[in-house]
Amino acid sequence: MIYPIPMTQRGAVLRRQDENGDTVLPFLVMPPVRQEPITYPVCKFNSLNVDTYRDWVTVSQKTVSAYTFYCDSEAGGGNHSGDGTRQNPFRNICDAMNKLACLVNATCCYYFVLKVKGVVDYAVRHDAYVGASFQKRVIVTNWDGAFAFNFEGETSDQSSIFIHGFTDCIFYDLRIRHHVTESQDDSLIYVTIFSDCPGCEFLNCTVEIVSNAIRSYTRAIRVCHGALFYDCDITISVTGADDFLSYCYGVYQSNSSCSLVDTRCTLHGSGGSTAAAVMESTGFRSYRSSIVVVNENFKSRETTGMLNCSTPFIVLSTLNATGNGIGNRSWGVNGVYNCRSAQCYEADVTAECKTGPEGGLASCAFIGNQNARFYTCTGIALCTGEAETKQACGFKGNTRAVYRDCTTSEQICTGNCDEECDF
Repeated sequence: MIYPIPMTQRGAVLRRQDENGDTVLPFLVMPPVRQEPITYPVCKFNSLNVDTYRDWVTVSQKTVSAYTFYCDSEAGGGNHSGDGTRQNPFRNICDAMNKLACLVNATCCYYFVLKVKGVVDYAVRHDAYVGASFQKRVIVTNWDGAFAFNFEGETSDQSSIFIHGFTDCIFYDLRIRHHVTESQDDSLIYVTIFSDCPGCEFLNCTVEIVSNAIRSYTRAIRVCHGALFYDCDITISVTGADDFLSYCYGVYQSNSSCSLVDTRCTLHGSGGSTAAAVMESTGFRSYRSSIVVVNENFKSRETTGMLNCSTPFIVLSTLNATGNGIGNRSWGVNGVYNCRSAQCYEADVTAECKTGPEGGLASCAFIGNQNARFYTCTGIALCTGEAETKQACGFKGNTRAVYRDCTTSEQICTGNCDEECDF
């Protein structure tokens, strides 16, 4: 008689039974864990043109049967005990993810879920298979609705990167709180939540970042090329000292179509801060999303919704920037600025300048976007403070741009104005 032996690229898959008599797959080293169904949203990008942009993204629900592991993280990240079962969960998320990476690379078609809770005051890094893909077969989610990632305390070193080095992993329904306090030291503190996570999907996640360091370089998303954020709430608050420069960015240097879909992103700058929701990202996509940047302190240096991006797509989205006019550029508060070959479909952008240096206010909704395409867009520029000079343009300096069915607010130019609005 011939008995078939299930094989993978790395050898035989051994089957055994758990205490209830159910067949389980230990994969040579794994404990007896069960398959459980999990349902999560899937976004598909369709063709995009002036006739189809309203249906650019379709969302469906996907249900898979996945082997489910558990992690109850302990502070410090030094405890690597536990076998991943509900009764004896992992105690370190890094250790758990490295084991799941091993399973993905040893199998061809199974799904795996990691349910997490506890205190995470250490960087969650993927180290065992650097550069390896999770192939969209690993789903990290909360354990019974718990806050999955929490950090609240003093940053002991000069940088804090929270989730780093994952490729094609799915993070679903996570609640992430990252509150950083810092002593009165003027050294620059770096805080990043998602870093170097190409192709990852963040679904129904909540991210809250608060930093009161005197000087901080705070970014929610950095170098996450091709990542997707669906139905997420991202909030960053920088409350540093007025006399020191801080940086507050939502999406930073994330290329290859990093996407926000049905997502809310809110930035609150403070002191001498520079704030931009999206900066230096190529192919960035925003669909049915809302972006808000508030940087009202009179010493704030820069307030921009989207800055220095190439070929961004803004579809059925709103962007609001509120701040002052002290920026190192000629225009103080800008909505979409210097974004080459932008394509905007029903994008509503508002830029409001409340205060400014030497009696001058300046704001612009769309400015300096060469070769851009604007379809049914609204650009509103406001100067609401008292000043001798006011300059406000809905559209300005968009060289070789195409406009179709666009509207703007009343254009303002009072006092010593040497620049005119385009549209």
